Amino acid sequence: MGFVEKSRDPWKAKCLEAKTNVKYLRNRIRFFAKSTDRWKQRVRALEADLAKLEAHVRARDNEIEALKKTRRRPS
Repeated sequence: MGFVEKSRDPWKAKCLEAKTNVKYLRNRIRFFAKSTDRWKQRVRALEADLAKLEAHVRARDNEIEALKKTRRRPS
């Protein structure tokens, strides 16, 4: 093995390892970005459901209060 091969081989190995690491990290970033987007979408859907349920509860409470008031008047 000559001088050129001795100096080149460790450099090539280091470069390939760095490329592999960069590819792995980019894939992880992509995965986490997609995961974050999915969770954000899920949170928005749950918040919308919660708002609907809260509105439904308020409407029921208003109905109950109205019924209580109408029952008190005739007495």
